[in-house]
Amino acid sequence: MYNALVIGCGNIGAGYDFENEQVLTHAKALSLNKNFSFKVFDVDKILAKKVSERYKCDTEEDINEAMLKSFDLVSICSPTKTHFEYLTKCFDAKVKVIICEKPVSSNENDLPVLLERYNLGDSKVQVNYTRRFQPAYSQLRKKIKTISEVEKLTNISIRYQRGFLNNCSHAIDLIEFLTDKKIELKNIQKSNFIYDHFENDPTLTLSANWDETNVNILGLSNVLFPYFDIDFYFESSKIEIKELGRTIEILKSENRFTTLISKEIIKDAMKDNMINVLVEAKELLKDSSRKDNFLDAVQLNQKMLNYLNN
Repeated sequence: MYNALVIGCGNIGAGYDFENEQVLTHAKALSLNKNFSFKVFDVDKILAKKVSERYKCDTEEDINEAMLKSFDLVSICSPTKTHFEYLTKCFDAKVKVIICEKPVSSNENDLPVLLERYNLGDSKVQVNYTRRFQPAYSQLRKKIKTISEVEKLTNISIRYQRGFLNNCSHAIDLIEFLTDKKIELKNIQKSNFIYDHFENDPTLTLSANWDETNVNILGLSNVLFPYFDIDFYFESSKIEIKELGRTIEILKSENRFTTLISKEIIKDAMKDNMINVLVEAKELLKDSSRKDNFLDAVQLNQKMLNYLNN
């Protein structure tokens, strides 16, 4: 039995699925996994109490090194500006596995400090770019590899809302995961730079080149409903990731200049997605040699900040 702590009982900590049957949050995933017992913490004590009563778990009153030492797993689900504080406290306490919501930080000065602390310690950090932990996307990765062996990736189109760091980073991470390549955008042209949801994270539109691939990112500013789509265009094929990543469609043109025909549709690609995130965390607990994604996530975080600020 592993001891776990959820820091932050808001949307991703406990709120998104509080009154439905889906498994979209850290608290619900932990409550359903017999390998874990867990507690919750939030600066809003009333909210923490509400979550603890819902999942029949205890609350913590404060976060400090001594109490953190008693946990094998800590989920950091608090606002981005608090990640640095909680990560460093977890590093000090030598917590075995930390799940940290993305982005790691909106302050580029935090990143080298966190990297140094991470490299000096033994903690594993799993940054929750959730799609990379879903079986459907592991299958898609193999399909993209097969297509790429015979066709060039010519265009990528991303549509997102609610923050370049918070939500567009999901898209960039997923593209890197699916193609098994690091993205380096060149010839960047930015527009529609609007702080519509977060004080330090604008919604941004840009066009750029990634090697031989044309990349267009449409930031849907002042849109309140969730939106996340990615299209991959190959010479004769197209892959559509739509409905917040829940549906994946693979299309193919049989002959040159003929209309695309749907070849495969994958539904429920994100069903109960936090179950799989926790499965990966458990594997990190079991196998200390297993690689986490912290270094990749920090590198991506730095790139996203560079795209914003330069």
